[in-house]
Amino acid sequence: MSSNNVYSQLQKIIIRGLLLLSPLIILALVFIIKDPLKVIYTYSSPLEIGVLMNDRHYQAKYLQENKIKYSSFIFGSSRSKMYQTDKWRAFIDDSLIFHMGVNDESIWGVMKKMSYLDKEGYSIKNCLLPLDARLLRDIENNEAHIFRDHPLISGETNIEYYKYFVMAFLSPDFLKAYFKCNQSHQFDESMKTYIWKEKFKYNQQTGDIYYSEYDSLIQYDAASYYKSDVFYKRDTTLIKQKTKAVLTKKSKMYLTAIKAIFDKQHTQYKIIITPNYDQVKLDSSDLHFITTLFGTNNTSDFSGINKWTNDIHNYYEFKHFLPAIADSTLRISYRK
Repeated sequence: MSSNNVYSQLQKIIIRGLLLLSPLIILALVFIIKDPLKVIYTYSSPLEIGVLMNDRHYQAKYLQENKIKYSSFIFGSSRSKMYQTDKWRAFIDDSLIFHMGVNDESIWGVMKKMSYLDKEGYSIKNCLLPLDARLLRDIENNEAHIFRDHPLISGETNIEYYKYFVMAFLSPDFLKAYFKCNQSHQFDESMKTYIWKEKFKYNQQTGDIYYSEYDSLIQYDAASYYKSDVFYKRDTTLIKQKTKAVLTKKSKMYLTAIKAIFDKQHTQYKIIITPNYDQVKLDSSDLHFITTLFGTNNTSDFSGINKWTNDIHNYYEFKHFLPAIADSTLRISYRK
C-alpha cells in the first residue's frame, strides 16, 4: 500500500472518530464555556434564576476570594436562614457576621466548615447553631452534586469533586431540561428538579437570604396562601410516636469536635433546636447529650408540639418557619 493510501485511510479514521466524538466535544465546550452548573466562574449570588447552584461551592469560593475576616457565624441547614444576621447582631458585640447555613446541611458539614474557619485563622467570637433531627442524622458528605461540599471544606481532590458535576451535567434528564429552558426561556414542571425559578433576595456580604416572593404572596392574600397544598395535615397522635434517637457514635464525635473548636476559640455560642412544622420532638437522650455537652444555658429546645409549631401561619411551607419565629426563639435563648 502506498504512503498516499495509508494517509488517506488514516484521514478517514480521524474524521470518523471526530464525528463520533463530536457530541461529547460539543458538550464539553458547553460545560466549560456556558458553565451550566455554575462551578467554573464566579457569581454574585447562589440564587440566580436558572440552573440550581451548589450553595456550598458558592460560599467556599466567596470566603476564599474576599478580604473580609468575619468573626461571628451562623451555621445550619436552610432553616437557619430564618435567623438573619441583622437581628442576631443585637445580641452580640460584633458586626462582622456571615451566614454559613446551606441547603440540606449535615452535622458533618457543620463540623467541617468550623474546622476550615479555624484552620484558616478566622476568629470565631460568636456562633449561632440551629439544629434539628434531620441535620443531626446526616453524618457524611452528600453524594448529590448540588449538596456536595467544596474541596476546601471536605478535603477531597478537585478531580473527585468535579466528577459529580460532570456526571450530573451528562444526565439525559438534566440536558433535556437545560436546553429546553435555554430555548424557550420558560419554566415548566418537568424542569423543577434542575432549574431555579423562585425569586429570593440574597445579601452577598452577610450571606442572608430573604424569602421575598413568599412574603409578597402572604401579604397579598394570606387566607389563600395558607389553604394551599404546600401544608400537609398533622396528626398529633402519630407525631408523638415518631420521636426516636438520631445521634450515632459519629454524630456525637462531630458535636464533640465542634465543642472543642468553641473551647479553643473561646466562642460565645447558642444552640437552638428549631420549631419545625412536623412537630416531632427531639429525642430526650439526644437532647440530654447536646445539653450536657454545650451547657443548659447555651441550649434551647423549641421542637415538638408547642405554641410556635401549632400555628400554621408561622411557616412559609412545611420546611421553613418565618423569620419572626426565629426572632422569638433567639430572644428566649439569649435570656438564658
